[in-house]
Amino acid sequence: MKTANQSTSRFATADISSPLLPPRGWAVGMAIKAGDKALAESLEGTMASLRRKGELARIFASHGVTLQEP
Repeated sequence: MKTANQSTSRFATADISSPLLPPRGWAVGMAIKAGDKALAESLEGTMASLRRKGELARIFASHGVTLQEP
């Protein structure tokens, strides 16, 4: 298992800390215009489907990271 500061490519990485980030990872999110309810519902449904089918976990795993639900 690789730690957060081990490089998996030609780029070096380092641990950082921030009160807004998880201690060993980062928060990933999406943003849309506040009034676009149809887009928000579509994105929510699509992400739920990707989670339910396991595709989101496979995408994360293919990059060597683990998906952690909030």
